[in-house]
Amino acid sequence: MADKSEAFCEISHSNLEKLSRAWARMIDCITHDLTTPLVTLRMTGENTGNLFANLVEGYKLAVKNNLIEAAINERHLKLLEKILVSEIKNNTSAMIEFLRLLHPLNQALLSNSEEIQLLDAKSCIEATLNKYPFSDEKERSLIQVDYKYNFKFSCSPLFMEQLFSNLLSNALYCIKQTGKGKINICIEEEHHYYVVRFKDTAKGMDDLMLLQIFNRFFSRRNNEIVPGLGFCRLAILQKGGDVLCHAVKGEFTEFVIKFPKTT
Repeated sequence: MADKSEAFCEISHSNLEKLSRAWARMIDCITHDLTTPLVTLRMTGENTGNLFANLVEGYKLAVKNNLIEAAINERHLKLLEKILVSEIKNNTSAMIEFLRLLHPLNQALLSNSEEIQLLDAKSCIEATLNKYPFSDEKERSLIQVDYKYNFKFSCSPLFMEQLFSNLLSNALYCIKQTGKGKINICIEEEHHYYVVRFKDTAKGMDDLMLLQIFNRFFSRRNNEIVPGLGFCRLAILQKGGDVLCHAVKGEFTEFVIKFPKTT
């Protein structure tokens, strides 16, 4: 019998406000406590890289002239160079990039300004499909769209683009892993909400996966750090909507994105 699972999370306005303030405090602390030592560490790595070649050359000359015994072979020297130079520089640069990304994302998330763009649901979906780097036409043909309705909503375009891209990327990955499945995207009307349903018929999810699905606040795509499902969901919660996930293991996974109707 199929394992039926469903994930819901109700967040009150007061709890959401507390969560938003916690995000702001966390980002301030991270930026203050980590940026300076990270920049210092990166500079140390760069300086070490500039000196390392001379140090290695001096070591080799000392060994050649029998001033010291050879204690490090060539393979270990290359590994040491990679650790001291490349790894320090690359990792610190990635962390600094992450810290810089947090600020505009946090501003967009916490903003209650009415100046946030009025978006069109169908246009957002179509823009995502047009921009997504499909591997070939066969992969693109796995997606079926059904626009029974269309509606406008106020939200940051950054989060909507990343949300749809995340859902599409995850679904295509599951289909590739499983070797079966299609993706159906539709817009419906439901009581006080407009709903975008995003369903794939690949491998579904179990209870543990459902509990963790919104924990990914950041992910990487094309070597870039992007907002994950959890961060995008917070943006929609701020606007009175929600993102829910339903799944039957071995059969399907469906994300339900709810937007409140405005009068």
